[in-house]
Formats: sequence, C-alpha cells, structure tokens
Amino acid sequence: AFAVLQRVLLPRLLCSSMVVFSPSLEHHRISLGMSCLGARPALTAAVWDRAVEAAWACRLDSLISVFLSIAQTASGATLLAEQRIFVFLAHCPLLRAAVMPSGSMGQFPEAYAWPQLTDTVPMGQGNTAATPWRRPLHGSWCRVLLLVANLLASAPKLGPDALVFLEAFAPRLRYVFRVGLQKKHLAIFEEASVACRVLALLSHRCALAEGLLADAATQAFIFVVGTCLVDRATASEACLPLSAVERIAAQVAPDADLTPAKFPSVFHQRVEYLLLELLRNLLSALLRVSSSPTFLRHAALSAGTMFATAPMATLSGEWPTMQSEQGPQQLWAAVMDVTLEAARRVTEILEGLHG
Repeated sequence: AFAVLQRVLLPRLLCSSMVVFSPSLEHHRISLGMSCLGARPALTAAVWDRAVEAAWACRLDSLISVFLSIAQTASGATLLAEQRIFVFLAHCPLLRAAVMPSGSMGQFPEAYAWPQLTDTVPMGQGNTAATPWRRPLHGSWCRVLLLVANLLASAPKLGPDALVFLEAFAPRLRYVFRVGLQKKHLAIFEEASVACRVLALLSHRCALAEGLLADAATQAFIFVVGTCLVDRATASEACLPLSAVERIAAQVAPDADLTPAKFPSVFHQRVEYLLLELLRNLLSALLRVSSSPTFLRHAALSAGTMFATAPMATLSGEWPTMQSEQGPQQLWAAVMDVTLEAARRVTEILEGLHG
C-alpha cells in the first residue's frame, strides 16, 4: 500500500495538472459572479454563488480528507512532504481566493457571505434568503490548517518544509489575530484556534512563527480572556450566530435579527470549546518559546499600540488600545499575567461543570 501511495496515487493527486492546484485556474471560475455570466434573478443569485463555491470546496475537501488520513503516521506525513504538499498548498489558487486579498491594496475575504438585498428579497417575515452563509472555501481553509498541524504533529522534523506554507499565508494569520477576532464570528474563532495549533508546533523552530505567536499572545490573548471568559453565560454574547446552521444550533429563529444564542445551547458550547482550545494551543506555544530571547523581541515589536497594560481586574472586554512602553521582560510578565488570569477563569468554568 505504501508503494502504491508513493508511486501512483500521490503523484497524481499532488501535481499541477490537478485542477484545484492548477496555476492556470482563473478566478472567475471560482466565483460565479454577475460580471462573468451576466445578470441573474435576484432570488437565485445567492444560491448560485454558494453552489459554485461549494462545488469547488467539495473538490478540495475530498483531497484534504485523503491527505488527513495519510498524515496520521510519521511515514505518511513524510511521504506527503516528499511529494511537496506544503508547496502545493501554499500556491493553491482556491485557498488564496478564499482567504487572501485579490490585490496588494485589497481587503481580506470574509468568512461569511451576505446576500445583496433588493426589493424582491425583503428581510424578515420568514424569509431566510438574506441570511449570511458560511463560505464553504473558508471551511476548507480551516481543514487545511488542521492538515498542516497534523503533518507537524506526526513528523516534527517537517518544520522547515512547512515554512513555505507559513510564509504564503502569514498575512492572513496576522489579520486574524489583529482584526478578525474583533468581529466575534464563530468561523474566525475556528480559524484562530487551529492556526494557534500550527504555531504551537512551529513556534520554537521558526522565527516567522515566533512573530505570529507574538501577535497572538499580545493582541488576541488578552481580548479572548477579557471578552469571552468573564462568565460562562457571556460566551453567548461574545459570538453571535450568523448562518442558518448556527442559528439553529443557537436556538434562534433563522429569520430573526442578530440575537445572542440561548444558554445553554450547542452553539454556546461550540464557542466555549473553541476558545478553550485556542487558549490551550497558545499556552502550549508559549511554553515552548518561554526561554527564547528572539520571541521577547518579536513580542515587544508586535505589541505596538494594541496591548493593554491595565490590570486584569479592570478588563472590560474591549480590544486593547493602550500604548505599551514596556521592554521585552516587562511585556513577557504582562503576558504571563494574562495567562494566569486565563487559567483562573478556565478553572472556574471546569468547577462549574463538575458542580
């Protein structure tokens, strides 16, 4: 079976002739836009847009599922690396269209798509056509991050090989930690959680990963602790359900305006799990780099005007905006204060669950 994978299957899946990895894949084939196909009825435009992206996501997901199965062992992960999986993922046009700006001055794509409303698509009154939907390719992106994490966990020696992937999508990860989490969307929580898992496996091996971890530790960590771990019930307000599936899980009417999830609910539990997983991965990464002088320098540079120096007792859940004049050692101490506060609040949550 190993010989078949090495000589037959993987060379066919990981090649430029595979359509999802083809460098000639044109952007208009990924997005079914009106500029490409002409005007379409407003009532069905969003359905077509979603269907086309979902079709591309299915093709990519089918490959990712195969790679995830192979990556469960060290030999399988090494075999995938030998077939240049990190290079193909770094240059995959589907992934770049899903999470990277289209130009140097473009905006990062959203994890959700909001249908364009017209007079023929009114809000409310039982109509769900205007409900945002989770972009299928963003879900594929999160699974790719999971694949990278599994490859590194199975074969830690692949860290240098994964650098090409990290370099390609480093701007996206910085965006998630600095800006994306502020939006308080479930999809971004998922992305940040699995991204932190990748950083936890790479941070002590790569200067770029250390810099990204500094963003996560100094700009996202305190926000997550101060906003989402204040009280178990507040998690339902820290992240509002957007898509129809999320609203069902949150026990919220699909056609209602933005409403906090019911407590308890499946959606609320999912938010709690993702935030705790994010904290666990951050703590794991921080332990690995705790003695690294280069990380302290990266953290000091990344703090900028985004890190709050206020004591934990005064955290209000707002995004940090106070300017930091601290040196690396003082900044590390401040990060550890946030870490200890996070541990205290997680302990309270666990005690509440056992109680």
